[in-house]
Parts: sequence; C-alpha cells; structure tokens
Amino acid sequence: MKRFLIAFIIIFPARAAYGQHHTNAWFRLTLKSSLSKKWSADGEFQLRRQDNSDGQLLAYPLMYSFRSFFNYKLSKNAQAIFSPFAAFHHYALKADGSLAQSTEYRFTMALYHQLPVFKHHFLYQRPAAAYRVFSNKGNEIRLRYQLGMKLNISKRFSLKPYEEIMLHSAVSQVCFGYEQSRTTLMAGTSLFGGLELEAGYMHIDKSVGSEDNLLVYFTYKFESRRKDARDKGHSAR
Repeated sequence: MKRFLIAFIIIFPARAAYGQHHTNAWFRLTLKSSLSKKWSADGEFQLRRQDNSDGQLLAYPLMYSFRSFFNYKLSKNAQAIFSPFAAFHHYALKADGSLAQSTEYRFTMALYHQLPVFKHHFLYQRPAAAYRVFSNKGNEIRLRYQLGMKLNISKRFSLKPYEEIMLHSAVSQVCFGYEQSRTTLMAGTSLFGGLELEAGYMHIDKSVGSEDNLLVYFTYKFESRRKDARDKGHSAR
C-alpha cells in the first residue's frame, strides 16, 4: 500500500525526468446488468484524449472504444470473464504534429479472484489474455496481470490501489516481451440509484517512454443493489 501512495504523490510532478512523455485523460462509461444468479453482462464505452507537442491537455483524441463482457460467477470470490468483441479506434501523435489512425479488434479471457482481508477489505488478482487484430500491423497476443486491493473506507467511499504488468508477442512468432506496467490509485463512491463514480491517477511506463493519465469512470448498474457493497468486494474490472 505504501508503494502506491508514494507513486501517487511523487510520480506526477517528476514526469519531466522521462524522455518521451504524454499526459492523457481517460473517460469511461460502463453499463452493467445481471442475467441470472451466475451470469452478468457489461457494455463499456471509452474516450481517451491526449496532449499535443506543446503540452496542451486534451488537445487530440487518443482512443475511442466499445467493449462487451460476460461474467460467470465461479464462487463467492471468483469470476471468469469473457469479452467476445471489442473495437478500438486509435490515434497516434506523430513528430510533425499529425495524427496516425488505426483500428483494433480484441478478444479477451480473464480470471478474477479476491481474498477478504479483515472485514471489509479485499486483496485481488486478475490475470488475462487477449488476441488483438490490428489494421496497420500484424496481430498480437497480450498477457496481463493485475494485483491490487479494494479498501472500503466507509459505506459509500473506497480506495483501489493496484499494479499491472503487460507482455505482448506477435502471433507469427510467439516470443513474449515487456510492453508496459501501470501503477494506479482510484477513489470510488456511489452517487444515486445504480450510478457509481471512480476517479484517479495512473502512471504507465513503456519501453518507449511514459504516460500520466487522469481517470474518470462512471458505472451504472440496472439492478437494485440493497446489500452493503462492502460485503461483496468490487467489480472484477
């Protein structure tokens, strides 16, 4: 926990020390619905914006995406997650200031497992594998592993620090190498009805540079949730 808090406090002011650096903002809306006792479904819409070469925030689009998820409850503390379809439109800022565009389709499988720590806190892990189809280069396989905690500070407020590492490989020649790592701290609260808000900060280290990201996520749950959220951990995503 100490590592995450230190990262949150010192990494953002120190970002100028990295060679190639960007500051981005991620906005996400997730719609969740329960299908049965075991199954649930999510639809996720995301918009990301990036700075320009002069450091102007939110100057250009970075990504638009839609992802679908189906979640199967294996036990009280475990879920299998399937994303049969996801579409992304990426924008890469070139040296001359222009934007290069590309499209990606993605298919993902993941496993989520949480371990209760004390009464209302959880340690969780989420390994995942994705098959990525690109319009501008060869297809890739991405492996990712997320380890974090959900700290329920009160009935309506929570903190979620986590670390995630990603590896990738070309499909034509399977040889996995480092892609990126993410250090994140999120704060969440329930607003009204089934609407929840998470906001936070993510630092990404890549082999070609680094990014600072400001995150704003909204989640709407169609079904009524009367049980105290502290007794059920948190969303697998």
